[in-house]
Amino acid sequence: MNGKETAVIIRKELKKAFNIKFSVRSDVTSVRIKWVGFPTVKHVESIVGKYSSVRRDAVTGEILGGGNLFIFCNNEYPEDIKEEIEALMPENLEHYNRYPHFNRIANELYKSKYQAQVVQTDKPKTKKKKVVQETKEVKNVEEVQEVKEVTEIKEPSGFQQRQQERIERYRALAEKNRKLSNALWNSPANQTLVNMQGEPIKVGHHSEKRHRKLFEKAHNDMGKAVDASNKAEYYEAKAEAIEINKEYIIYSDDEDAIFKLEKKLQDLKENHELMKRINKEYRTYKGDIDKINCSDELKVKIKQWKKAFKFSYSFIPFNLPSSNQNIRATEKRLERLKKQAQDTTTEIELDDVTIVDNVELNRLQIFFPDIPPKEFRKKLGSKGFRFSYKNGKAWQRHRSDYAKQIGIELVNEYNAI
Repeated sequence: MNGKETAVIIRKELKKAFNIKFSVRSDVTSVRIKWVGFPTVKHVESIVGKYSSVRRDAVTGEILGGGNLFIFCNNEYPEDIKEEIEALMPENLEHYNRYPHFNRIANELYKSKYQAQVVQTDKPKTKKKKVVQETKEVKNVEEVQEVKEVTEIKEPSGFQQRQQERIERYRALAEKNRKLSNALWNSPANQTLVNMQGEPIKVGHHSEKRHRKLFEKAHNDMGKAVDASNKAEYYEAKAEAIEINKEYIIYSDDEDAIFKLEKKLQDLKENHELMKRINKEYRTYKGDIDKINCSDELKVKIKQWKKAFKFSYSFIPFNLPSSNQNIRATEKRLERLKKQAQDTTTEIELDDVTIVDNVELNRLQIFFPDIPPKEFRKKLGSKGFRFSYKNGKAWQRHRSDYAKQIGIELVNEYNAI
């Protein structure tokens, strides 16, 4: 699709996601989105970024000409929001370090305060109370039937608690590294160089050695600050990935995994039947998409797919073999989880080492009497085992028959040392 066709879809998605006004302008190769206030650029890009298509050289990474579609997002904050963000920023920041801190605080402020105001929500359907009146034999008596909705507060499961703990741990690590990065950017060595206002090294002067050491210390501090900033972004990305994925991905550790997979399988089969019907109608009506019995939005998408397809004469709206493959894969996984649900936790003693096949945590755990040698720890890591302080100082990985076999082999090797 070119920029104008993409802009039509982007306008619909933004209108569906947010309740603020966006300016969406386009040409053949680009779409430019502007708005005032929240949401932040990061959250808008998470919705529209999938429509961007940029071809790059595999070696140099340079942008190649032709076939590119650029998405540009830009917002302007009102003065009151700017002042609110500025009040939360650390003091004594240099001008080159203000921009990333400003964006980070804007994202945090949006999540904590403004997200509920700008995110589009469906209006709840209100149910009218049914009023049942007595017959004419009973005078002046009305019987009102009130429907009371009782909502039970469901406590989070163990899996949800572990997920939330991981998110909080990653957030704490991200904040720790951000503070470290800020401290290193404003270290005494860097501040001294700033105050010296670019004074050059005086070769042969008694201050030459001290000046060179100052440059070296400032250079090291800046390198460490960049590393700490990258770590902060890494941990923040991991926390956000968990928050996003928990809505869409079904984890085997989840106590409700079987129920969720059964629902997913049912939805896949229903969608498969829908795709079969649409493919059949497409052939029956000889490619006339407007005659197909489906929603207008789906008809627009099918037309876009057909236009982008290289050989339109052999175009079919849906790929049924791929759908069948997803159904079979989900059935196999569901069958495997049902079988695993009947397992019980077992232990294997090999000399002083204990191997625990922990069904509750979905982990194969190895407990060593002492700290293994460094080379052996590297081998454990190469086989997928990670050390866990929380679970009794165990080396563990996701449980499976293969993991159990590898664990026994590693323990036998450890006992032979």
